[in-house]
Amino acid sequence: MPVNRTLRFLQLSDIHFGQERPEELPRHNDVREELLRDCRQAVAQGLVGGPATAILVTGDIAYAGKEEQYKVAGEWLDRVAAAVGCGEREVRLIPGNHDVDVARLGYLGKQAQKHLRTLAPAVCAGELSQALSDPNSPLIEKLDSYFSFAEAYECAPKNISMPFHTKDYELAGGKAIRIVGLCSVLISDLDDSEGGMFMGAAQYSIPRDDAVEQVYLLHHPIGWFKDRVNARPYIAQRARVFMTGHEHLANFTVSENSKFEHLHLAAGALNPDALSEVYNYSYNWIELSWISDSDRAILNVRVYPRAWNPTTTSFAGDYQRTGDIVYRDFRLDCGPAIHVLEEHPEHLLGESSAQEEPSNKTVTSGIDLSTAKPREGTTTEEAMKPPASHVASAIDERPMEVLKFLFWRHLDRQTRQDILRQLNLLPSSNTLVPHPFEVAAFERAFGNTVKSKELWDAAMTAIPPAHQRKNPF
Repeated sequence: MPVNRTLRFLQLSDIHFGQERPEELPRHNDVREELLRDCRQAVAQGLVGGPATAILVTGDIAYAGKEEQYKVAGEWLDRVAAAVGCGEREVRLIPGNHDVDVARLGYLGKQAQKHLRTLAPAVCAGELSQALSDPNSPLIEKLDSYFSFAEAYECAPKNISMPFHTKDYELAGGKAIRIVGLCSVLISDLDDSEGGMFMGAAQYSIPRDDAVEQVYLLHHPIGWFKDRVNARPYIAQRARVFMTGHEHLANFTVSENSKFEHLHLAAGALNPDALSEVYNYSYNWIELSWISDSDRAILNVRVYPRAWNPTTTSFAGDYQRTGDIVYRDFRLDCGPAIHVLEEHPEHLLGESSAQEEPSNKTVTSGIDLSTAKPREGTTTEEAMKPPASHVASAIDERPMEVLKFLFWRHLDRQTRQDILRQLNLLPSSNTLVPHPFEVAAFERAFGNTVKSKELWDAAMTAIPPAHQRKNPF
């Protein structure tokens, strides 16, 4: 398999499915449709260098952590994946405070979190660890619907005491890129406040790996955590790129700590609580590539910030952050300086050389459509479709990975557990079990061809026909 010369990610945050009041739903749906349109045009007409490698969601997929909200979110993310040209499973996501189902905390869970907020970081770490050791804990139950949704994308933690996930992407010319998804909502409900949340050393002290450069995803910026004094230097020294959400303000900042260059990217919010001059609909395209400069390994991070233009009612380049071009380049080195490139690096020309300059021409979604041409040999309609070669095919993947995605992505909690009980993978009961028990039951079918075949057949009877697959066992 060829190694990527460029990794290309879409960063979304604070989508808030379920937030909309009835009178606002048409407008919010329109914004999400316009994002799909903007993404299709970006790929087809050369605004970015090609299809996306993956979609990164930095929290608040839902608005109240409800199962039905994730169902709608999943259907929309499938469409985003098609628009940007990546496989539907190539989504890396983390939870935000709106992914917490406060109703499932109950009285005891709320009181436990209230108590934990009063403790010093070291004491809080011990008591929180003890609380999370019980799989029936309401502190875990509050994220049950989120974890079930994340399970489809291999983004649910295997062990809540180590609540992060990782995935490596090979990148030609240098180290691989490791996406590290962290959990900021171990303590979270409607009483969240800056300085009162908790990350924990298991997350912020993830060991270095000299074979990779790490990109951290965390919903809340560091200032929101009571253990921020300890966490901040670890993040600043181990995350080459740090992506956050929550505050609904799009921004990028660079810093150098003990000669370690570090880029912080905030995507803003795709659906902020209220639209204003301060809070706007926004998202990012991000490209990573290695370049050589005087025998130094330099990671070039190209950021295309996209923001809502209320005049054209569409997405366009965020010129407030980039000046008069559509993107900004950051060269991250282990040396003493960070360089913001004003010129296009020669090694990147041809991959993404389109510049977007403000003009009096008719502009839709920030792209000059008066001169845009489809790829040679295609119609305009065909050019708007992502290249099929970049869309993952389930046929070529390992069967149980495909089944895992379909099982968790398309079946609700009741249906999943009914199937697992039908196959004697869960004990017979009328009570729904917490997520950790459900995962363990599903994984009991792994390595057993008979059970795998039975599980596949049973799941396909409940999965929508458009997503059903032939049993490979």
